[in-house]
Amino acid sequence: MNILGDIGNSETKVFLLNSNNKIIKNVNFPSKKINNKILNLKFKYLLKDFSTVEKILFCSVVPSSFNLIKKFLSKKLKNKCYEVKDLKLK
Repeated sequence: MNILGDIGNSETKVFLLNSNNKIIKNVNFPSKKINNKILNLKFKYLLKDFSTVEKILFCSVVPSSFNLIKKFLSKKLKNKCYEVKDLKLK
């Protein structure tokens, strides 16, 4: 499974995809109210077992929110959390 996310100025959207890249579940929450408590609640709904996650990719225009989510996921997972603008895409 993979996690995809879009962090915007007003809303953050996180999607759980299966191995065929089909959306299984998604959660939305306000970007301005992101904290560890909200992330814990939302990710518990999204995912029961964090060990099944293979890749994590986010697109963000709010660096502070991305850093908070990245720190949260690094505590839960051993996989690295990537941001689209850091990838070398042509």
